[in-house]
Amino acid sequence: VVAKPEPTNAPVPDYELSSDGWLVRGDRHYYVSKDEMTMDKAREFCRKNFGDLVTINGEEERKFLWKYILKNGKADGYFIGLRLNLDKEFKWMDGSPMDYVAWASYEPNFANNDENCVLIYRNLGYWNDMNCGNPYPFICERKTSNINTTFAPTVPPPEGGCPSEWLAFGKKCFRIYGEEDDELVEWHAARSACQQVGGNLASISDEVVQAFLTYNMKNLKIDVWIGMNDVNSEHKFLWTDQSGVQYTNWAKGHPSGSHVYAHDDDTDCVAIKAGSALDSGTWIEEDCDLDKGYICQKSKDPKLPFVPTVATAHNQLEFGDAIYTFQKMKMKWDEARRMCKSSDSELVSILDEYTASFLRTDNQFKWIDGWKLRYTKWASGEPKKKKACVYIDIDGQWKTASCDENYASVCKQTSVIAPTEPPQKPGKCPDSPSKGWIPFRGHCYLVESSYTRNWAQASMECLRQGGNLASVEDQLEADFLYHHIELLSDRTNTFWVGLYRNVEAKWLWLDSTPLDYVNWNTGEPSDQSDEDCVEMYATKGTWNNIYCSSYRGYICKRPKIPVPTEKPVKPEESKADLQKSSHGITGGVVILVIVIIAGTTIAVYYLYRKKQNKVPPPEENFDNTLYFNGNRAPPTTDTNILVDNIEQNERAIS
Repeated sequence: VVAKPEPTNAPVPDYELSSDGWLVRGDRHYYVSKDEMTMDKAREFCRKNFGDLVTINGEEERKFLWKYILKNGKADGYFIGLRLNLDKEFKWMDGSPMDYVAWASYEPNFANNDENCVLIYRNLGYWNDMNCGNPYPFICERKTSNINTTFAPTVPPPEGGCPSEWLAFGKKCFRIYGEEDDELVEWHAARSACQQVGGNLASISDEVVQAFLTYNMKNLKIDVWIGMNDVNSEHKFLWTDQSGVQYTNWAKGHPSGSHVYAHDDDTDCVAIKAGSALDSGTWIEEDCDLDKGYICQKSKDPKLPFVPTVATAHNQLEFGDAIYTFQKMKMKWDEARRMCKSSDSELVSILDEYTASFLRTDNQFKWIDGWKLRYTKWASGEPKKKKACVYIDIDGQWKTASCDENYASVCKQTSVIAPTEPPQKPGKCPDSPSKGWIPFRGHCYLVESSYTRNWAQASMECLRQGGNLASVEDQLEADFLYHHIELLSDRTNTFWVGLYRNVEAKWLWLDSTPLDYVNWNTGEPSDQSDEDCVEMYATKGTWNNIYCSSYRGYICKRPKIPVPTEKPVKPEESKADLQKSSHGITGGVVILVIVIIAGTTIAVYYLYRKKQNKVPPPEENFDNTLYFNGNRAPPTTDTNILVDNIEQNERAIS
């Protein structure tokens, strides 16, 4: 008979849990989160559950929490309820007296002066200061006596207002600096200036705030600093006011820092692009020591009167040189257009980010008022085929729809008329499946952005296409080229044109066009030696001289191909006349054939005699560092054409 083992009691759990899963310790409950949140969101969760972020009053409580997270936690740190003020004073969020601390070695370090929240480390249980907008798990604490307690509602403070020269939006006041030279400062100085007036550099929480700020930057010419930076940790961008990163609006190619060479990356601060570029309003990371404008923000002052937004009559708003009328009544596209035209307006055209931000508060699309489609803000997957009309969704993105669908509309009334296209001259551009030639007046243009070349290589490529690097004869042509290369600025920022400086320091067009128009960028051309070739900026359309060995996109230009026309047959011509004409053509063809045969015979005889009397061949190539800089020599014929063009230019001005 096998004796049965004596029964044993069930193991006592390491921690007592409440009915809703909180740790129980005396008259306190603790909740250790597994989800990561910003400090504000974490505290909001704790308060909804009758508590707050934990206050640690002594060594025993610290060790209790540390042992739990060491055994059960996975994150490196957890938010607790300690805050650091700008004056480096410590305070518990629940108002408890500050009579115990447990800082890790060399902490708090107040890194970049934007670490005002505190974590408890999982490894040793000591504390570290951290940016409040960095998401982490957290620990809540509540008293058992407060569970399910209904607190008396608090009366919200008055909304307040903003000082003069500040812009009110939502619960904040904003001020944009940068119109005067003395307002241009580096990032840290900008933040200090904002803090001295009771605020901080601006943070942008969503596309609505972004649109508001972009709209109010319409007169700025220089970029402006905002509060985002990765000073403390490379490629971890945070707001200096410690709000969470809920929204970003990076320009193409940004942020561009390399994780491999992070120690060399000094582009730690973020600015909003200003000016007339297509991507104005987007964010770029820059060297913090550069001087720029900046945007301050601060909370509204309850002592200042609240100024409500006054609704305009008939839903009309003026912006720039136009008046916009917002129609809430939904109607079809044709009906909306007729309604706009009845008030001497047209359905709105959006020509830049500033107008888009203002409005936010064939398979080819074009504006109905004649403006070129330069600026776009298509939603993902748009535009769609077989849907010919466009609407702005509530997120500011453009979407296509059937013109029979019903939407609200915006009318635009302006005295500014879209420029008309110059008349096209006769002729056509080459048909090529791989090269897209663009007609303009009497020429065709090829814009190459997929492959970069130095100036000489680009010149040869254009020669092989039957043209030259582009010359620019007037402002109309300059605007035409700018309109097309601007759309390719995300591929390459600059494009070669055919302007160069010869040994006599004279500027000449490669195709012998007289130089009577220039569009130099400010401060150009420079007198730097060897900067003898000219590029065009894709984001401005202006010119800059640079080393010919640099690699850029390029623009080719060639005359249009004449289109042959057939002589029309007059109705009164008789059949006999037609037959007579036909006999004449036949006779001409026979004579032409005889001439070709005779010419061929003479050519064969000439080549035979030449073979019998060989002479040393002439030098076949041409090498000059201005025009050729590579291991592969260009064909002799192309080289000779290029040299002939240059020599003709120089003779023409001598």
